[in-house]
Amino acid sequence: MKNIQDRVGITFFFGDIDEGPAQGDLTNNLAFRGSVCKNFGYWFILGGQVLVGNLSGEKIRGTGEVTNYQYFKTSFTEYSLNANIDIVALLGKNKTPRFILCVDLGAGVFTFKSKLFNGNDDSEIASYGYDGKSLMKPVIPVGAKIGYDITEHLSFILQTSTRIVFSDLLDAKEGNNNRDFYNYTSVGLIYKIFLGSSKSTNSYNRKSRGRNIGTACAAFN
Repeated sequence: MKNIQDRVGITFFFGDIDEGPAQGDLTNNLAFRGSVCKNFGYWFILGGQVLVGNLSGEKIRGTGEVTNYQYFKTSFTEYSLNANIDIVALLGKNKTPRFILCVDLGAGVFTFKSKLFNGNDDSEIASYGYDGKSLMKPVIPVGAKIGYDITEHLSFILQTSTRIVFSDLLDAKEGNNNRDFYNYTSVGLIYKIFLGSSKSTNSYNRKSRGRNIGTACAAFN
């Protein structure tokens, strides 16, 4: 089976400046992902994906006139190749279940531009990747997803992944020993726009899953 998926989700940063989205605004942490996947048998899925979006965070120390308030904003594009294993299909007797539970592991490249600001007057403290070329670092995505086929054409999906980036500059602040990472979580509905030919029209029989059936999907939060 081949499929194309689009998703919108939220990023959560973990590093030096990680006490919530910058200025308390979650729109600073939106990201969009597109992927193309291919099933090999019933339980192994290989796919490539592009994740484009934003990271942000803030940290406040002190009170009153001595408040130290900093926040950062980062724009990024991530390219990765991921392997997924459907645990339900692998271990269960039913090789084409309506419910799926997958674990995934990947590797790729993370390109980004980051800026750190003084939250008291919004002045810029530091910036990286704005000198004409974005910074580029390796990334390792590790995650899991659950899904459920509601009908032949409509499925529910919830996915979360931790993405380890080999850089200390995602928040434009050094001091975390190259251990910055972030989480990307999305939930949505996947609509299969077209299906290939198959002798079975019963979606819950799903024998067509291993016959290179084509699907085009869209998912929305």
